[in-house]
Amino acid sequence: MKREIKFRAWNNYYKEMISHEDLITLMDEGETKETIPLHYVKEYTNLLAAILSKKELQERYDLMEFTGLYDKNGKEICEGDICKITQTKFNNGGYFQSDDMTTENEYIGKCLWNNASAQFQLVYEYIIKGQSKKMTFGFKDCEIIGNIHENKDLLKL
Repeated sequence: MKREIKFRAWNNYYKEMISHEDLITLMDEGETKETIPLHYVKEYTNLLAAILSKKELQERYDLMEFTGLYDKNGKEICEGDICKITQTKFNNGGYFQSDDMTTENEYIGKCLWNNASAQFQLVYEYIIKGQSKKMTFGFKDCEIIGNIHENKDLLKL
């Protein structure tokens, strides 16, 4: 599968999201809103290149990669997005059985990279019989409702 490699970034200093387009815009002295040392502006052509190259900038910005996938509304899904999925019943080939999960259920989870399986996954936490559990779903039919920086409250059980 061929996909476009794109990022967005959360600025931990200004508490705002920076689009991919703004990350790759050429930096000129005095023309960037981001407060990065002037020598980076001279050394790198854009903010994304500077962030990828300098550890001190990686602490200031949280990069989130585009998964190459889209939600049910056509919106790009990035690492760190909070997504909602509603299912009326599980059809999982026997991997998960529970009497508590045979009616319509709504799950809210986050898009994460899984190193073990080398793929992006939607991870949902839920409570059954007083115990917190985690499971993963595919991206089909999910809807982006926020991200982990601006909408953390959406992930509370």
